[in-house]
Amino acid sequence: MALPQESQGLFEAEGLKIHYTGVGKIKSTFAAQKLIQLHKPDWVLNLGTAGSQKIKCHQIVECVRFVQRDPLFAEFQQKTFESIPLTNLAKVTCGTADFIEKNEPLVECDIFDMEAYALAFVCDQMNVRFNSIKYITDSSNEKTLRDWKNNLHQASRSLLYEYQKLIIG
Repeated sequence: MALPQESQGLFEAEGLKIHYTGVGKIKSTFAAQKLIQLHKPDWVLNLGTAGSQKIKCHQIVECVRFVQRDPLFAEFQQKTFESIPLTNLAKVTCGTADFIEKNEPLVECDIFDMEAYALAFVCDQMNVRFNSIKYITDSSNEKTLRDWKNNLHQASRSLLYEYQKLIIG
């Protein structure tokens, strides 16, 4: 996860070890590389929150395609990363940038976040399987920050439930 606010302490209360990357592509790239070098996992599961102008709030989705949505990268051919689906959740394209999207994105995507593309990139470079599950907290508009904060508790409960389904069965 990017921030402790996304887990609301629920994962820790269950005795689960969560790694926080920080917000944005640079921080998450650095954290992912450091954690992979230290722990040498075969698989990284990114859980977190996202905004969307297409998908209603309170939905949980699985990101299976990752693109950069920064204006600079829209002008150039960019690498798209894909993951092998893990769940029966709705499958989406996640657009990552270091800003909150309030307009029509320049790159086709279903949801907006600030870390998943960077995490997918690092995992690809280090030959580690990557999956990402996101809870839609907001509509990526002028109310984004308020809606994100108001929906964090439900997001953390829903993400914990999905995690437990995956790991425990």
